Formats: sequence, C-alpha cells, structure tokens
Amino acid sequence: ELSKLINERELDIVFIQEPYFTNNYQMLHLPKKDVYYSDKYDEERERINQWDVSKSAIYISDQTPIRSEYLKDLSNEHIVCVKVITTRQTILIASVYIPPKNSTDRPGNFFTKLFELVDEIIMTADQCNAQLIMAGDFNARSARWHDKEEQGHYRDVQKLFNYNMDIKNDD
Repeated sequence: ELSKLINERELDIVFIQEPYFTNNYQMLHLPKKDVYYSDKYDEERERINQWDVSKSAIYISDQTPIRSEYLKDLSNEHIVCVKVITTRQTILIASVYIPPKNSTDRPGNFFTKLFELVDEIIMTADQCNAQLIMAGDFNARSARWHDKEEQGHYRDVQKLFNYNMDIKNDD
C-alpha cells in the first residue's frame, strides 16, 4: 500500500502514474490536500470522472517545510506540474504518464501536444531560474536508457534527449 510505504520511508515527494481515486476523489487513501492531479471539467462545468482523466499525480507531504504550488497551465491529464520552493532553491517537478503504444487514450497528435507542454514547462523553469525534475511512466523501452529491448514508442520518447535532459532508469 502506497500510503504505508510513504510513512515507513518518510517520503516527502512521490511521483505517481495511473492513480486510482475513491468516489470522493481521494487517491490511494492519501490526504487530498497533499496530492496534486489534473482537474478536468466538461462543457457544463461538471467534474469528469477522475478514473478516466488523471493519469499522473504528485504527492507532497505536509510534514515537509517546502512550499508548493500547482501549475494548472502546465498540467493536463498526462502531466502534472508543481513548483516546489525550498529555503535554498525553486524546483519545477513534473509527473508524466504516456499511455502504451496501442492505447486508445493516445490520439494522433498526442506527442505534438505533449512536447508543446514540455517546451512550456522548460521555458517556465528557465524564467523562474528553477531546476526541473521530470519523472514518469513513459511506456517505452530502449537501450538508450539501459533497457535490453526496444519496444513501444521509444523513438518518440527519445526526443526528450533533444531537451538536454539526463535520463535515469535505475531499478
């Protein structure tokens, strides 16, 4: 159970992909005020079922002395971006979920929109003089990030290297 693991290891920040919500929109029995995820509404301003929408989330413990701010304009159902302010620095953190290659949750322009949002996140980090940490489930396998196989949409995900990012894939 995630909440038990968070407490045992005293984790301050957790990147979550494919979160699951209870009927009152509480995720994984974590305090709602500590979890950032995308809110999406339909035309009548009714909340859309979060099971169908939020694919990423970020948990930030309220026991940590950092301040955090949800960046709604830099978030969608697949990326959640939060500004974290510590006593020493500002960091933008983004939790990313990319559906598998054969998923119906990926329209044809998915990667175009994804990389437009990543561009905006990087520009915002530069403007704020902030570090950027992006973590997620990219559903892509490639030798480029120390995998033995190449599967899924790894060619699309490899475009992240164009952003001069260090990619870590430690078990």
